[in-house]
Amino acid sequence: MEVLSRKLLRLPRNQKGLTLIELLAVLIILGIILAIAVPSVTGVINRSKLQADIGSLNLIKDAGLRYALANDLTASSTTVTVQQLVADGFLNAVPQSQSKKVAQFGSVVITLSGNTYTVKVYVEDTGTPNTEITEATFSST
Repeated sequence: MEVLSRKLLRLPRNQKGLTLIELLAVLIILGIILAIAVPSVTGVINRSKLQADIGSLNLIKDAGLRYALANDLTASSTTVTVQQLVADGFLNAVPQSQSKKVAQFGSVVITLSGNTYTVKVYVEDTGTPNTEITEATFSST
């Protein structure tokens, strides 16, 4: 019995390892899997960075609204910088851009029309400076 099991465990000389064809087949299969998976993962990461920037823009917009209400703005249009919102305590820190589409967060323009504040946040994107990204309105009545 022991002799038979030894003979079964031994492989013939020509079957001791992988052939070059088998190794190439495995590498091709792994390459196909990576070609499918990498763009998908990259897309998810880029979308999450853009969503983080949208969240930062909404935070800046809300800080602009609080600035307008706290200072009881009466001018038809007021421009403040994100740094000024930080200095006045409406933001803890200047949000950092996560995506490649937004270079940095720029100015906040607050417009008063009747009893309604309109807040527009401008950013410097990688192609065009001072592009309007988000807008919010708030009625002070």
